[in-house]
Amino acid sequence: MTSPDQHARGFLRHSPRSDRYENVSIDPLDVAFMLAALIPAGVKVLDVGCGTGSVSASIRMLANVELIGIEPDAERANLARARGLVVYDGYLNESFLLDHRPFQTIIFSDVL
Repeated sequence: MTSPDQHARGFLRHSPRSDRYENVSIDPLDVAFMLAALIPAGVKVLDVGCGTGSVSASIRMLANVELIGIEPDAERANLARARGLVVYDGYLNESFLLDHRPFQTIIFSDVL
C-alpha cells in the first residue's frame, strides 16, 4: 500500500511532511484542542488517516473518548500504535465501518 502523500504529487510542490503534527502543543488554538472541544466525552471516535497518532492521542486524552484510527501508511500506523492507539492499516471502506461500528464521531483531519 502506498503512502497517501504520493497522491498529493502534482498538486503540491513538495510532499507533505509526515511529522507535520508531531509537536502538538497545549495551546487551546492547536488543532487537537479545537477538535477535542467539538467531541462529547465518552463517545466512540474514528480518526480516518490518523497518521502518527499525535493528534489522535491528544483528542483521546482531552475528550476522554474511545478512539480508533485507520491509516494507509504502515510506518505512520506503527508510530500511532507506539502511542498506545488502536490503529488499523488501510483505507476507509464499507467493510471496515460494518466491522467496527457504531461511531458517534468520525474525524477527517487533513484528509479531505
